[in-house]
Amino acid sequence: MKQAFQQTALASALVAALGPWAGAALAQQAQPFPTDQELEGGMLCSEAKRLGKSLSQEYVADPLLLQYDVHFYHLDLELENNSVDVEGTVAVHAHVVAQELDSFLLELVPEMEVSATRVDGQAVGHARQGDKLLVLLDQAATQGQAIVVEVDYAGTAPQEGFFSGLSTGYEDDWQKNVTWSLSEPFSTKDWWPSKQVLSDKADSAAIWITTSAQNMAGSNGILEEVVMLGDTRARYEWRTRYPIAYYLISVAVADYQEYNIMAEIEGLDEPLLVQNFVYDHPDYLAQNQQQISYIDDMLSHFSEHYGLYPFSEEKYGHCLAPMGGGMEHQTMTTQANFGYSLTAHELAHQWFGDHVTCGSWQDIWINEGFASYSEYLSIHEILGPEMARQWLSTAHNYARQQVGSVYVPLADATDVNRIFDYRLTYKKGASILHVLRKEVGDDELYFQVFRTFLDRHAQDVATGEDFKAVLEELAGRSFEDFFQQWYYGQGHPQFEAIWNQDGQQVNIQVNQQGSSTQTPFFKVPLDIELRLADGSSLRQEFRLEHSGQVFEMEAGQQVSSVSLDPDAWLLCEVNSISQGPTSSRELAAPRFGIFPNPASGQAELLFEQDGLRQLRAIDLAGRVLLEMEVSGTHSRLDLTGWPAGVYLLESSDAKGIFRQKLIVE
Repeated sequence: MKQAFQQTALASALVAALGPWAGAALAQQAQPFPTDQELEGGMLCSEAKRLGKSLSQEYVADPLLLQYDVHFYHLDLELENNSVDVEGTVAVHAHVVAQELDSFLLELVPEMEVSATRVDGQAVGHARQGDKLLVLLDQAATQGQAIVVEVDYAGTAPQEGFFSGLSTGYEDDWQKNVTWSLSEPFSTKDWWPSKQVLSDKADSAAIWITTSAQNMAGSNGILEEVVMLGDTRARYEWRTRYPIAYYLISVAVADYQEYNIMAEIEGLDEPLLVQNFVYDHPDYLAQNQQQISYIDDMLSHFSEHYGLYPFSEEKYGHCLAPMGGGMEHQTMTTQANFGYSLTAHELAHQWFGDHVTCGSWQDIWINEGFASYSEYLSIHEILGPEMARQWLSTAHNYARQQVGSVYVPLADATDVNRIFDYRLTYKKGASILHVLRKEVGDDELYFQVFRTFLDRHAQDVATGEDFKAVLEELAGRSFEDFFQQWYYGQGHPQFEAIWNQDGQQVNIQVNQQGSSTQTPFFKVPLDIELRLADGSSLRQEFRLEHSGQVFEMEAGQQVSSVSLDPDAWLLCEVNSISQGPTSSRELAAPRFGIFPNPASGQAELLFEQDGLRQLRAIDLAGRVLLEMEVSGTHSRLDLTGWPAGVYLLESSDAKGIFRQKLIVE
């Protein structure tokens, strides 16, 4: 049901003025914010929003969406459990932030036919262009003015797989039809007229769902009333008074039964309602009550690490749907089942994703990386360390399969598959938080960083750089190397080690290179463990600053084997650990550095010790490209004509041999 343009003269003029689709825009400007403290009972968003906080680069479909600031959404919709047909009215309460506003832009797919639009209760015209709905004001509104825009519409939501804004399906095991929403990241417009801008959280929302009386309808916040409309229809009236991002507003309609538990959380005066809309089947609860009961412990565990559950004045809960996983709708997650990791992941999103939302889709790590690592934390705390270690091993395996950064490049910021890359965003995102925990080296400080970050950006949006700023402030040192390597960088470290024993002293040379040439080296804390002849072990933490670094440990007895990173703190690969000659000739060779690396044109070699040495350059096929004699502590290497690639430089003298990797661009 594609809606044609409203061909009034005014509408045509405005559409012409809009021009073609505006494409990506970067929303960074600070705008004045009205001083009203409440609208429709909603809480005002964070202080940062009111003061016009400067935000990171954020994809915005059209700059006209930045001309107003949303306070309150009221959705009044009709839905059934076996259809994606939608009919109803959406009201948007907003304040004008532009100097003057003569048209109000919303996003809505052409499949939704608009029958009427109103501004402050008065009928007005509108125009359509693709996914744009332009509501035309009879009289221009000025900066700071409150405005209420209403849209009456109906249509069938488009179906585009997992990321369809509205889906319907049949749950085979429990014989139930379900209709549910999943609007992240750009699909709210599939089923209701909205403003898809992350930084503009509505202060509150009301979601009314009218459906057949045999159904139940779940949504955000508190179920204030169920209104019976004759014998065959019922309206479920939900209301949340917490700030909420556009994509977290949700609906789920099915033949449900309600199963609630009360969670005791230290720090809350009253138990928290956990409200579950589960399939109305005689066997469902018998098979799932134990899994549901874990939510109590999860809430306590996350509240201890992250601060109290952030929506404690309302509830937490679930609506079931035959989907491939779950979606962290604020205060009422939609998910396929109560699998432990899935439930923990979506619950953790209430802190990371809902309470604090990523400031741009490039920084989806704030949502998914933290929620994924929360799975590990919860499993470790509740199910035990061995199961947690298995989870971490699986996460590392997935993360090593994909070369790329956790941070999403700007060019990919509208690519749904890249944003939600399972290996990078989820598994590598979680893995680097585990590396960071090792890097910080103090759990009390580590989780204090989490809590401070959440407090500082409460009910707002934040980026990876915002998290880094809190981390550096509380730790009192720079984490620039860490973020350049693990967050913006690509790949992971690969290790080789050679060790020998001379009496009680064990020398271990650790060579490292990155799995991607984009990040050739990772500075990391590295645990080395010696397994002794009597079956005991010794372990020590070192700081690996360059490839080929030699570490010394006192063994006290014969060493049978050496291992690197035995507790799997690092996302890495240990390719080989071998025992070298009994002397330390190869390990104690004079060290050297290559600057810059990667290099082109020429490279500088700096040696720690003066002297005469042989220098060889070898490519990955084993061919010797260069062999020369150098002396002193400094030498220059001419790279003219060298093909781009990875080379091994080998320095040797009477004291031994030392090797370094060189990347030529």
